[in-house]
Amino acid sequence: MAEILGLGATHSPLLVGNDARMAAIFQRLLQNPRVPPAATEPPNWPVAMQQEWAAHQSGDAAPAHRRRAMGGFRAVRAALDAFNPDFLLIFGDDQYENFREDGVAPFCVFALDAIESHPYHHTGAANAWGEPADTIVRHTGHRAGGRYLTFVASNDFFHLREDRYPDALDVEAVGRISQAAAQIAVTLSGG
Repeated sequence: MAEILGLGATHSPLLVGNDARMAAIFQRLLQNPRVPPAATEPPNWPVAMQQEWAAHQSGDAAPAHRRRAMGGFRAVRAALDAFNPDFLLIFGDDQYENFREDGVAPFCVFALDAIESHPYHHTGAANAWGEPADTIVRHTGHRAGGRYLTFVASNDFFHLREDRYPDALDVEAVGRISQAAAQIAVTLSGG
């Protein structure tokens, strides 16, 4: 019988930047004119939030957060290596990088041999590793595996009838998709 291992990890864009930029999104939010002025004042925040902001301002919060996140990544990688899968299926919510506005698919399968990314395009040299902004990272895919997934999963459980919000946000459909993904893993393993 097939074995399935489920792992999860953040894909927070904040980890790509250096520690000085860790709170950049939050800092932009504080400057947003749509945020009520009282909500941008630390004395009005919950005590824990005030403490974390003070730790950020002193330079302590970002390194501690990065250490916790990296420890989590290492644990996930160790579990994946120990499991030694024949096939790896990654679920992510980054469709907006590939589709736009009302054309955002509820999910897609990239059936590619490889794909190149430019992870530091926006952060430039201010990334956590000091890599040049034009660095290209090549990710190996599995075209045959991706195409197989779309073939064996071509049914009502896998494909949603509607592809626009809010119709595409269907909790029962997500459950069916998860069950279909589990069946795909069983099928791929010969179980």
